[in-house]
Amino acid sequence: MLQLQLPGTVPSVLNYQDFVSYYLEQNRLIVSAQSMSQLGYNFQWLAFGFLTIGAFLFLYLTLFHAQENKRVHTVLVAAASVAAVTYYAMARNQGQVPLATDTGDAYRTFFWARYVEWAVVVPLIIYSMSLLASAQIETTLAVVISGVIMIVSGLLGALSQSSTRWGWFAFACISLGIVLIGVFGNIRKAAFRQSPTIGYVYTYLAFFILATWIGYPVVWVIGEGTRSISVDAEVLLYAILDVLTKTIFGAIFLLSDPIYGSFTNLGGEVLESKLS
Repeated sequence: MLQLQLPGTVPSVLNYQDFVSYYLEQNRLIVSAQSMSQLGYNFQWLAFGFLTIGAFLFLYLTLFHAQENKRVHTVLVAAASVAAVTYYAMARNQGQVPLATDTGDAYRTFFWARYVEWAVVVPLIIYSMSLLASAQIETTLAVVISGVIMIVSGLLGALSQSSTRWGWFAFACISLGIVLIGVFGNIRKAAFRQSPTIGYVYTYLAFFILATWIGYPVVWVIGEGTRSISVDAEVLLYAILDVLTKTIFGAIFLLSDPIYGSFTNLGGEVLESKLS
């Protein structure tokens, strides 16, 4: 892996404009474990491709199979589209800034764009689950707010230095726990009140969320938390999770029997106008 010695004094205080100006003046390319190589960009392009395919698949189902209901479809199209646009930006070297390490003698690439995407997409995913279950708006709002607090806490933790980082991480984990309690609690009960079929499909989706969402704090700890893995590895792990939680989750959701089957006369429980 290429590492070039830079002449002069590296800015000791993080100032993005000064930082960019410095490296433009030096006209140097830095490739290290703390910055992303071409391999990381390739991972982001792959994620962009999978997310774009998912967005167009969901759009197709919206246009040709959502005869009575389009709200769930529209929500998941929006979620996949926002994620795809974000990965396009990151793959084009946007949505990122260099952050000083704890020692202050190096910088690590930080992707703030992914937190913007999560702050939009997480509420959309929660809302789609609430639509399936026909849950009360109060319950949905409480879970959505907890999800936003989780993302904001993760962002502030990633931007923090030393021990402050772990306080924000604790807030993020508590918020994630509240989100999962809501998903498996009152919203799931509402799903079973609709019908056993909807309840079972909802439960399957909820466990899929559980299995994938708990991966994010794990990657955060070894990536932005302890910075014990390279930026390329961090990008790859987040990309896998994002494809699973948007493209794969959305495909399972929209092709499930209560959503897909009832609107193509293939059987299943009819949701009528509850989701419209």
